[in-house]
Parts: sequence; structure tokens; C-alpha cells
Amino acid sequence: MANLDFDPLTSEPPEWILGITREIWEFRAISTLERHYADDVPVRSPASVVIGNGGVIPATMATLAEFPDRELYGEDVIWHGDRENGFVSSHRLLCRATHARPGMYGAPTNRALRYRILADCAVRDDQVYDEWLVRDQCAIVRQMGLDERRWTADLIEREGGYAATAQNRPEMLMRDGPVGGKPDDLKRIKGIGKKLEKVLNGLGVYYFRQIAAFSAADMAWVDSKLKFKGRIVRDRWVPQADLFERNRDT
Repeated sequence: MANLDFDPLTSEPPEWILGITREIWEFRAISTLERHYADDVPVRSPASVVIGNGGVIPATMATLAEFPDRELYGEDVIWHGDRENGFVSSHRLLCRATHARPGMYGAPTNRALRYRILADCAVRDDQVYDEWLVRDQCAIVRQMGLDERRWTADLIEREGGYAATAQNRPEMLMRDGPVGGKPDDLKRIKGIGKKLEKVLNGLGVYYFRQIAAFSAADMAWVDSKLKFKGRIVRDRWVPQADLFERNRDT
């Protein structure tokens, strides 16, 4: 189905943002993510950091599987910049959906939901290259008839327990990108490939000196976010990073 009121080549920033949202969620054109989102885009939310379309597309499909009739309606957009030079935007969306199938929120409740989402995007060359999402999770859980405190406690346990929570996020992680200059090539560390480097960047790890300074608590937190556990110690990331950092100028 075509989105006749959205021209991806000539639309202004607010129409572009709302247009790609309609394509994805109303017209179910999931494949357009590969055109509108950069290959290595980090999509950040309080619950997770998903890196690249290889993670974004399955996450989108999982949401639609749990909420088959999910629709997003753009309510407002604020932005700065333009299509030619790039822009940043923040848009508010109203979501309507029915919890019809099992998934992240547990067994289907068949409850009709209505809640809001805020999405902040950074766009250049007609692609989103960074995105932050915040959903009104409390509204979702309450409308399902669930207790938000119990649901949250259960989610924390499913995601690795208290040690993996955001409030225990190591201070050495950079929340606002690589603020200390050009990022190091973390792939030089044995055990870190291109995909894992993107995951680490999404968590806030960009430099050898950060990994070299990992405490036991830092390693436990970062390890909780990785698919394969124990590799930080097993592959000796810390001594490798320390060696690269100490020999930086040689």
C-alpha cells in the first residue's frame, strides 16, 4: 500500500519523520527500515540498546507479533536543521494496540491499550543514524491489569537481576557519545568483532582506556548486556586494552 501524502525526496523534516512512521507502523512496510535507518543505527530506550537494522527489524517484528493491530499516530514534531544538512527531531506519538499474543508483556490479556511514545531522531543523508525512544510503560502495564511494581521486578530478573539495572551503570561509560576524540578501533582486541564493537559503542564504550579501567563491577554490568557471557574475562579484554593504551604513542 502506498503512502500517497509522503514524498521521501521532497518532504520537510516533520513530514518526513511522520511519513516514515506511517510507512512502518500503519502500512507495515517493515522493509523500508533498511532505507530510512542507517545500517549501524543505535536505537536506545530505557530497556535496551539495539544496534543496526539487524536488531531493529526483529525487534519491530516482535512488537507486531505481540500487538498485531498496533498503530502509531503522530501528534506533534519539533525539529532543528533541514533535509540538506541534516536535522534532529523529537516527535510525540499516540499508540493504540491490543495485547493479543504472548511476548515481552507475558500471556495475552486481550486488553485494548492507548499510550504515548516520545522518539528523538538524528537524521542525515535521509537516514536516521541515532534514535532515543521512551514509552509510557506504566500506562501499558496498568491497562493490562497488571501491577507495575511486580511486573518491573519480574522484568529485572529476566534481564539479569539487580546488578544489570541502569542505576548500576558504570560511571566510566560515556552517555553522550565519544567525547574524548576519535573512538579507538576496539576490533584490535581479540574477541571483539565489528558487531560486538557496535554493541559496546551503544553501551558507551569507545576507548581502550575505558576497557583497561574496568572494575569487577564494570565487567559484570557490561557482561550482562552481551549475548555470550564471560567473554570479557575469557578473552582477556582488560590486559589487551591496557597494552594498546600504554603503547598508543609507540
